[in-house]
Amino acid sequence: MTKKTSSRFLKAVIAVIIVVAMPRLPLRADDAVNGPALMQRVRDDIAWVGKLESFHLMARIEERRTPEGIEHSLKQIKKQFEVDQPDPQKFTELLPETNLRLELDFDARRMRYLLLHRDASNRELWRETRLWDGRRSLYHVEDFREATDRAVFRADTSHVTGSFWGWLGYLNHQPLVCWWNDNAKQHQERREAYGDATDFVLVDRENYHGVDCHVLLDARGNWSDRYYVGVKDGRWYGAKSGIISFANLPKFAETQQRLVEEFLGRSLGANPSNEVWNAVHQELTALSPARRGAWGKRQYSEVGKRFTPCWEFWFSDFRDLGEGRFLPFRETRLAFDHDEEKGEGRKIFVSDQRTLFVRKLTLNQPLDDRLFDEPIAAGATVVDETAKP
Repeated sequence: MTKKTSSRFLKAVIAVIIVVAMPRLPLRADDAVNGPALMQRVRDDIAWVGKLESFHLMARIEERRTPEGIEHSLKQIKKQFEVDQPDPQKFTELLPETNLRLELDFDARRMRYLLLHRDASNRELWRETRLWDGRRSLYHVEDFREATDRAVFRADTSHVTGSFWGWLGYLNHQPLVCWWNDNAKQHQERREAYGDATDFVLVDRENYHGVDCHVLLDARGNWSDRYYVGVKDGRWYGAKSGIISFANLPKFAETQQRLVEEFLGRSLGANPSNEVWNAVHQELTALSPARRGAWGKRQYSEVGKRFTPCWEFWFSDFRDLGEGRFLPFRETRLAFDHDEEKGEGRKIFVSDQRTLFVRKLTLNQPLDDRLFDEPIAAGATVVDETAKP
């Protein structure tokens, strides 16, 4: 090897080392800051999960229900089931506190999901296991309150894939691609469910649970879902999704019509029909990126930021897992509800708070085969659907 060749080789090695070891760079002041770019960065931040050889997570979930939430659930249960004194052990939404143990595992061909529910005294209520062992899937539920045990086998992964990330909001609310959902049909389903990065517009800047964040608005549907992305690091810190009620927005319909008319430059007339509003929705959906951003900011500043969501969640305690990979080890979610009153007299309240704490996380290590060997006790009800087409 000549000195010149050796020099080129050394530079190439250094370049590879720099690429591999390069930490995640913070956003610079001159970076393009817009909705699509920020949302794409958020999605790129989780892509590493789908490229892992294996994943093992254990977490504790604490659920706390408010007195208003329990009272509301009690009224609904009495009405639906026609019972005077419903048993909180059966209707666990009446318990002030429940705790759960969550385990998630996958490798190149297997998946496993376990959820164990307990009450405040640590009494086990029920255990739910979903797994795919490479040949068939199993959905196994043991209800310790009623001493029932049921197991269902299938020849596909449907038992597991649909709800695998359901309790882990950071990965469940973004279109994460893994080996079990990497095909054309599921790519299309994810686009419909989560939207493309181009569907998000930058509308504001706010402090979100202690973090300076850009506010992104999902420009599909009713323009209500808000995503919060860190100004400093471009990291996703949470979202508010849905609208639980318009009760806290006096004359919302009139205000919304005025905003639309001012923005589109024409009158919608008195009491616009559903057909008129459907046409308006289609027109707003088809706006150019610049006009879409303008509408998003206008709508958000006057009414959108005041929407009470169905759910509000935020992520914290981010851990550096190496190689530019980060994951929040704490997630908090608030659920909102309302009483049965109509109109502006309706009361909106927080019904429960859920907090998830990651206790253990192991990446790219061989999984114990015993995790996928789920015992079925004698006397359990077993349904075998593996022969179905």
